[in-house]
Amino acid sequence: MDYTVYISATGKIVRTGTAPLSLISRQPQSSESVLHQPSNVFTDYVFNAAVTPRPTNPATIDKMTVTANGNEVVTLSSIPSNSVISIRGDGVNLTQTVQGTTETVDFDTPGSYLIRIEAFPYLDYEVTVNAN
Repeated sequence: MDYTVYISATGKIVRTGTAPLSLISRQPQSSESVLHQPSNVFTDYVFNAAVTPRPTNPATIDKMTVTANGNEVVTLSSIPSNSVISIRGDGVNLTQTVQGTTETVDFDTPGSYLIRIEAFPYLDYEVTVNAN
């Protein structure tokens, strides 16, 4: 039988599997719960004791190409509260937690940069910005 183990307080799915019904109750650890349902660790979460698709992240970006001069910015909007934003690429490896709903980013060095916004239970938002 399929099962889903999730963090009781948040609904975040931590693992899934198949086991005999008699062993499913042994799967959760401290602060975890289990459901007798299949799920996808990446696209689902548990809400109201049911496996549910994670909502789309509402974050948006105003442009995906900028001049690499440190002056032109991209604006990220509709960012959920307590999001973790990471920027990776061409010597850049930044991660920060943001409280606001809007952030601006500029780039000094030409290259491609992956911006990722994580805010559970939302799906991760990813976009690549090209700085020329």
